[in-house]
Amino acid sequence: MAANQPGLPADFFQRKKRGFNPPLSGWLQTSLAPRFDGLGARLAEASGGQLDAGAVDAFARAYRQGAGHLAEQMLQLLILDESLAQLRRLCRELG
Repeated sequence: MAANQPGLPADFFQRKKRGFNPPLSGWLQTSLAPRFDGLGARLAEASGGQLDAGAVDAFARAYRQGAGHLAEQMLQLLILDESLAQLRRLCRELG
């Protein structure tokens, strides 16, 4: 439906913006779940040891064992892992 078509509530454009809450738990338990394996070691290696593999793995284990409030931080660790992997690939390609 286009914005100029009838059917939109009269106050549609005056409403406050609403946030979007992605289904993090679902993503972390399904399509992103395979990325948990070896996460601590990968991040420790990629960070030159600045990130402790054991601490990362313990954090991931806590999340997977029910600490759902850690979902956003868990996603950030996975994003960091992927970002550093892409950076390493780019550096190899550029020689």
